[in-house]
Amino acid sequence: MAFNKYALLLFVVMGLANCTNPSSIGTDFIGTDLISVTKVDSLTVSAQTVNPGAINVYQGQSNLSRYLCGNLNDDYFGSSRSEIYGQLRVRDNTRDFNYSSIDSVVLSLRYDSTSFYGNWENEDIDIQVYRLTEDIDAEADYTSDTSFMTEASPIGEILNFKAEPSEPVIIEIENNEGEIDTILVAPQLRIPIDISIGEEILEYDSLPLSDNEVFLQSFKGVKLAVESDNTMLAFRLITPETRMIVYYRNENDEPAEMNLSFTDRSAVIPRFSHNYEGSEVESFISEPVLGDSLLFLQSMAGVESQIELPDLSDYDNLELNHARLSFTVASDLPDNLTNLFPPVEQLTAIRTDEEGEIRLIIDAVLAESQAGSREFLEESFGGFINEVDISMGETIQQYSLSITQFVESVRQGEVEPVLRIRPRLKNVSAGRSIILGPGHSDYPMKLTLVFSTP
Repeated sequence: MAFNKYALLLFVVMGLANCTNPSSIGTDFIGTDLISVTKVDSLTVSAQTVNPGAINVYQGQSNLSRYLCGNLNDDYFGSSRSEIYGQLRVRDNTRDFNYSSIDSVVLSLRYDSTSFYGNWENEDIDIQVYRLTEDIDAEADYTSDTSFMTEASPIGEILNFKAEPSEPVIIEIENNEGEIDTILVAPQLRIPIDISIGEEILEYDSLPLSDNEVFLQSFKGVKLAVESDNTMLAFRLITPETRMIVYYRNENDEPAEMNLSFTDRSAVIPRFSHNYEGSEVESFISEPVLGDSLLFLQSMAGVESQIELPDLSDYDNLELNHARLSFTVASDLPDNLTNLFPPVEQLTAIRTDEEGEIRLIIDAVLAESQAGSREFLEESFGGFINEVDISMGETIQQYSLSITQFVESVRQGEVEPVLRIRPRLKNVSAGRSIILGPGHSDYPMKLTLVFSTP
């Protein structure tokens, strides 16, 4: 990206808009019922964009609610890609698989429209299915940079299709009387698979078809890959609607089918890759000081915003009532295509413990443990993006996080004064946000503390 564009970016973020009351941003949570409040301070934090590297995506169980498959490219975050590797297991292994011929083989993938991202509505999409040639250990742990070897050519594909994640699908199936039944099924993508795969599977003897561990030695699984630009699809894989179906005719020439599924015992592993070379965020990663103006955060295995709290020793004799970290979405950045890449809906906060393990901060843990509604999460912890009216209908988008327990733990010397902000559903979503740093002239990131006398 050209240098003059980078200069323009900094010029924009240092004077985003005409703020009529910037000092009120982040303090509107203080209620009139806090009669014991003796001090309210807004403190400046230190912030930078960091690249966390690979994240955990599989720990002996496929428990993700959805799986991403696609590619994204933009000037600010560079290129991001998600592929899926997974084991298919024989689902109806008590049946008699004697057959006379095969009609077709189809891989049906149940859509999850809540996590589609990018320009998928306007793109002609290509998706390929590859056969794995390398074993996946279902009892192992895998990170998001893991890949497995596949055959060079796909065993199935659909080219130049339009995704319709909210539209039910009509399929026609022959019944035992030779008539065609029309069936309405959940929104899904149905990919034709090479018929030789069905022939091979139905030729297996009875042992692989009755013992999935033996079956996986012969058919190790599949890889899903979308090659289209700025398209991120999402699938529910651990569900009955997602399956590979072998349609065949039995020895009596009657229609029958065999089903392979991604079950809860299958290893299903997303692979995330990010290339920031030449993008705006590359400079912010390599030069932490730039975090004073802008911060970046992204889903999948993308960048995060690291925040360091200031020295709090001046408040040792005061009781902390509340702590809130507030920050604003950067708007009007040049070539920031927010119509295609809208900001993340909800953020959370993590820390690194003494063993180097990633943990949610205690405030997030307490909020999540209640499994409440959005209203409950918003009240107890926050993290949702909100429209804030600043003057005569003019609005900004803002996040705020309640981090009272974390700050108190810092004051007690129990944890380090560093946290990282990331998307709450980082490994099952594809969003990204650009936010204003603590040095912005009108809407600085700030930590607001409310104290009372013990």
